[in-house]
Amino acid sequence: MGYDYMCIPNHNIGCELADFSDIRWTVGRLSMHPIRKVDAVTVAAGISHLEKAAAVSG
Repeated sequence: MGYDYMCIPNHNIGCELADFSDIRWTVGRLSMHPIRKVDAVTVAAGISHLEKAAAVSG
């Protein structure tokens, strides 16, 4: 199993990802940064769809 990391450079935000589909973990990690809860949930939900999108396209 590899390790995944997400980064939002324009906002100086970066954190580890437990799994693409683990929204609660990602929101928790993002909440450690100066980001609104609604934005953290939006980013985490988007990340959760990346794995499925990659499987469909590739």
